[in-house]
Amino acid sequence: MWGLKQAQKMSKCVQVEWEDGLMASFNYLWLRDNSLKRPSLVHLDLNAKPEAVNCSRNALNLVWPPFSATNYSSDFLRENVQSSTHPLKVISNSISFHAYSKLPLVTLQSSESVPESAPLNGQTCSVVQASPIDAKHVVGQFYWRGTAQESGTIWPHMQKLPAVCAVESLNGRSAQLFVVDTTQALALLFKRHPAQFEFLAQCMLEYSEDCFDRNILFVKSKMEKLSQEFSIT
Repeated sequence: MWGLKQAQKMSKCVQVEWEDGLMASFNYLWLRDNSLKRPSLVHLDLNAKPEAVNCSRNALNLVWPPFSATNYSSDFLRENVQSSTHPLKVISNSISFHAYSKLPLVTLQSSESVPESAPLNGQTCSVVQASPIDAKHVVGQFYWRGTAQESGTIWPHMQKLPAVCAVESLNGRSAQLFVVDTTQALALLFKRHPAQFEFLAQCMLEYSEDCFDRNILFVKSKMEKLSQEFSIT
């Protein structure tokens, strides 16, 4: 095992150097997501940077706001290096990168608990198709698993809707998700555009399963009941 030499806090990542001269950068979002206590998604208004970065020979210690500490062992970081620099150019091409590149397009499996010393190889979530159609369709749902999730970080932005979330993929590309209240949106659609709402309710492709199905049935029954008691304009 190569011990850690130093760690430096950067704007978007932690730069780690081992005793043999290998240097690698680990994105803050990736590090926080691969801890046993993690937020489901990182909201734009939340501080994703660690408050403190401490390094020993055996582990990297990060303190996340609000004062939540996480340790990452030297072996764990070494086994999950994606891009690195080494003065001797002796880094094997088989380190982690190929494991990422060979991940399935639609399904990424995850265990219930992940030891900090075990390589994750990017397997932090599972993506389940919403319908048994061609894999090129992007309709699906994300299911996050873990032994513990940080209190107060599970959709804290749901307190104010609509909201915007920031997510980062395994290849480092970031994206934005717009979060809305599905029930409220469907109720408004039922009221203002009943024909379009009926189309969604009867569509047998993307909108007939899971959360859409439950919300559409709930909204439809509720609004029909209200329409019988009151005049909806």
